[in-house]
Parts: sequence; structure tokens; C-alpha cells
Amino acid sequence: MSNSIRRVFLYGEFQTIVPQFTEELWSMVNKQLKEVKGLVAKTWLLGIGTHTIGGFYEFDSEENARNLPLDCTRNKRKMQMPV
Repeated sequence: MSNSIRRVFLYGEFQTIVPQFTEELWSMVNKQLKEVKGLVAKTWLLGIGTHTIGGFYEFDSEENARNLPLDCTRNKRKMQMPV
């Protein structure tokens, strides 16, 4: 890959049961996302009636994007979803 790539995007979707999408509900998850190495931005998506959540994740490099699942597994860090 070219070293000129400066933005990398991932899409993730999770099957779950999610109450209404509110700031209060997601503040804990957003705080955890701020600790993810290389994560520049996250755009939340909510499937109305499908109980799916997810979104687009923007990373500063392909390496950091690829390391996200490895990082979470290695550090046993799981995003704590509000209940």
C-alpha cells in the first residue's frame, strides 16, 4: 500500500437490543472510544427496528485500524455497552 494513505475507514455492525439512542446512554461508550489508538472519529448508526448498532470508524492509519480487534483481544478490553 502507498504511504500516502492518510485516512482509513472501517464499518462495524453489532446485533443487540438497544434502547433509545441518547447522549446519556452512549456517554460511557464514547469515553472508551476516545482511548482507542489512532481513532479519529466515529459516526454512529442505529438500525431502527433491527436492533443493530454500529457505524463508521475513521483511523489515522491502516495499522491502527487493523490493530483495533487485536488490541481489544490482547488487552481483554471490551466496549461496555450500557444496559
